[in-house]
This record gives sequence, C-alpha cells and structure tokens, in this order.
Amino acid sequence: MRHSAAILHIQHMASLGLPPRQAIPAMVDALQFIIPSSVNTFVWLGENGQPVDLYERHPIPEALDAFMMQTPLLEATGQPSFAKLVNAPLEYGNWWQFTALDGWDRSVMKNELFRPYNIGNNMDFLLKDRNRPVALLTINREPFSAPFRQREIDAVLALRPHFLHAMRAPEAGIGPNQVYAEGIVATAIVDPQGRILSKCPAAGLFLHQLNSSDCKVPITAERVPQAAQAVIDRLAKVASAPFSPPAADDISTPWCTMRVAAHAMDDGQTIVLSLQRYLPINILRLHNVARAPLSPSERRVAYLMCSELENQEIASAVGVTEATMREYSKRIRAKLGASNRDGIRTGLSRMMPVSPNVTNAGW
Repeated sequence: MRHSAAILHIQHMASLGLPPRQAIPAMVDALQFIIPSSVNTFVWLGENGQPVDLYERHPIPEALDAFMMQTPLLEATGQPSFAKLVNAPLEYGNWWQFTALDGWDRSVMKNELFRPYNIGNNMDFLLKDRNRPVALLTINREPFSAPFRQREIDAVLALRPHFLHAMRAPEAGIGPNQVYAEGIVATAIVDPQGRILSKCPAAGLFLHQLNSSDCKVPITAERVPQAAQAVIDRLAKVASAPFSPPAADDISTPWCTMRVAAHAMDDGQTIVLSLQRYLPINILRLHNVARAPLSPSERRVAYLMCSELENQEIASAVGVTEATMREYSKRIRAKLGASNRDGIRTGLSRMMPVSPNVTNAGW
C-alpha cells in the first residue's frame, strides 16, 4: 500500500465508529506502510497516566511486563520507566532522553526490552485529550536502522486526531450480527488445571485480552483466565461422549469475539487451547479492499459499494458524476472478477488468500 493510500486507510478506519479496541489495532498495523518498523505498540492510559490496556501486533510479553508493571521499582532506582516516558515534556521523541542517562547501559529498559528483542531506534508519540495524556504510540526499529525522517514523523502527528477520534467511539463487545469472518488463531498447551505449559506470543496477548485486558495481570501469567478455564473444565464431559467436538465457547471482549476451544491430547495430561478472533465485517472489508489490485479512488468506491448506499449516493459521497461512478463500477468488477455489485460485496466480505504480489494490510 502506498504512503498516501495508507493514510486514507487509517482515516477511513477511524471514521467507522467501531469500538476502539477493534479499530485502533487495524490503524496501528497500517502504520507500517507509512513508517517501516519492526514493532509498533499502542498503550491506553488511565486517569493517572498508568497503562490500562495495550496492543502490539507481534507481542513481546516478557518485555512488556518488565516495562509496564515495574514502574515503582524502576522509579525507586532512578531508571527509565513508563511513567517518566508519559510525563516527559516533548510532543514526540522522549525515548531519546533515556539513552543519554548515565545508567542507561544497566537499565531494565535496555537489557530487558531493547537488547533481547533487537530494538534500538524508537519514536514515541503521546496522544492528549484536553491536555490529559490518554495514549502512547511507540514505533520501533532495529538498532542502526535508518533514522526517522521528518516526513514520517509529520505523517504520524497529522494522524493523531484520527486516533483520538477512534478512541472516543463507544466501548462495546461485538455481537453475532457484527461478526463475519474468522481471524487469526493462536494456541497454547495447558494442563487440566489451567497451568500454561507453553504458548506462542500471540496466545499470551489473546489470553490477556480474555482477562478484560487488566494491565495488573501480567501477559506472562502462568494460568489461563477464568473464561478459558471454564472451557477446559467442560472438556472432560465432552471428551467422554463418542464423536463429540472439542469444548468451545464464543466469548465477547472489548477487542473482539474470541472462540476458545480445548482439544485433549492423546497423553490425557495436556490440552491444546486454541484462541481464534473474529473480524467485524467493516474491518474485514477495508482490509480486503486495501489488498485488492485497485487504485486509491477505486478502493474507496469498492468499499462503499459493499454498503446499502445507492450508486447516486456513492457518487455524491466521493464527489463524482453518476457516469464516472458507472465507469468506476465497471473497472472494479473487471479487476475483482465480479459480474455485478453483489459479487463485489460477496468477494470483499470473506477472507482473501494472500497473494505474493499483493501487500497484506490485514491483521
């Protein structure tokens, strides 16, 4: 996705009125097309500036726990801390101050966060609402990577109002009518008592989200949350019935509806816990439009063609004549292999395979 198209994509995502924990992860992921990076993190802040929730596409749980949950210890020893970062004076780039501190080489931040995960070239952006810090966005690159260009910084600064707009949308779990397609799956190996034996990094974040994203519960927690334990407890009853499916629940969270399923292993002592997120249909369509071989203007028209708007209303919304709108429709149908508008809607409302020639802007 081109730089300008990514900016429009993020602005469009913010305008949908989706619950913040559904819109903002997709917006954060799209930032990679504006600023190439290795890890992007978005942290929601409470009244006192402390972290209350977070999103990271490729989470690094131990590092997040070390930095997010040890503020009192770090403050007591004079080390860089999350609180110092949030309360720093600059509009962006406060990380740079930490690297100049005398104790930087011995700090938890460098040795538990930067060094193990190959992070070393950072940019942080503080989001404020009526002068109160409400979120922190950090964009991280590898050590010795290219410095951030002013054009990249200005693009993110210009997008801050859109992130704030998305944060102000009503918080709500998504119901069955708002969920269309399956998202990514993460797995963990647990015992019948819910102790986590091993897990992929994404599973740690998914389990954390089942805890209502309570930042007082570490992402590296050793036990599954109660909602997942209830599924595990039912497994013994389900497994005793012949030809029965695994125990499973669809659990609504502020982030998504998550399907939690427990599968018994042959040894009888371990369980595979699968966690699968479901995507709201508007987000799914936007992701598919972003990956489709369309021009930026065609993407906008294609997305609106999935709605209930009449062609005349779509033409008015994008500022073109009805004749131009018909030409757009013809080109979009040809590029997507659809015979009519229903074909466009159907094609953009299901998970699309990732082509090696098409950039993937989805989760």
